[in-house]
Amino acid sequence: MLEAEGGTAESCLKILRHETAHALANAYRLHLKQVWRRRFGRASRVYPESYLPRPGSRNYVIHLDNWYAQSHPAEDWAETFAVWLDPRSRWRERYHNWPALKKLEYVDALMQEMRGSKPPVRTRRQIDAVSTLTLTLREYFEQKQARLRADYPRFHEEQLRQIFPGPRHGKRERASRLVRRLKRELLTTVAAWTSDSRYRIHLTLEDMASRCDELDLVAGNDSQQNRVSLVAALVMLYMGSLRSGAARLAV
Repeated sequence: MLEAEGGTAESCLKILRHETAHALANAYRLHLKQVWRRRFGRASRVYPESYLPRPGSRNYVIHLDNWYAQSHPAEDWAETFAVWLDPRSRWRERYHNWPALKKLEYVDALMQEMRGSKPPVRTRRQIDAVSTLTLTLREYFEQKQARLRADYPRFHEEQLRQIFPGPRHGKRERASRLVRRLKRELLTTVAAWTSDSRYRIHLTLEDMASRCDELDLVAGNDSQQNRVSLVAALVMLYMGSLRSGAARLAV
């Protein structure tokens, strides 16, 4: 996947805060509260295999990648709680004038209300115990890669010619070599700007390099301009794909 989920201290804390929210919701049966449902929706809604986020929406907090709060009401709750729990989030300022602020204020009031109370669910019964799992990690990631390969954004021929204009002459670098040489930098930058998965961006870059070879395209002489053009084109491609509804994100 070209990244380890929770592989850094910061990302690990994000996941722990998110999962704590799920534990609290189950222990205190929060999803059964009418106010909870009005704020987040019904947790019983069928869990989707994929979802189509709206990057510009202010109805949801932004915490984990891929606008994950938009995938399901239970994830909306978990993401909102995680932002509330982070002592450095400054959520009142960050989400000022956002509809999502009402959800954060609800979490704040709810936690004050629950303080010191014992959870009604005390059973130690395990649901989906580890011993019942039969899917290996290799199989899981192979399935996830297959889902991501199904709809990753691709550049059209005309788009590639706009990024790498002009005929090939002299000792100018092949466009495909430039893309592969800058691949790690492009992956990091575009993933940060778009919140999309590094694996999907990797697929787009590999497809881009292959197409550049087929079209015999070359890079410009200005290395900095080449970098800027590639980053801008990739960000526009991914954000455009999301806004048009052409690509759904796998859960």
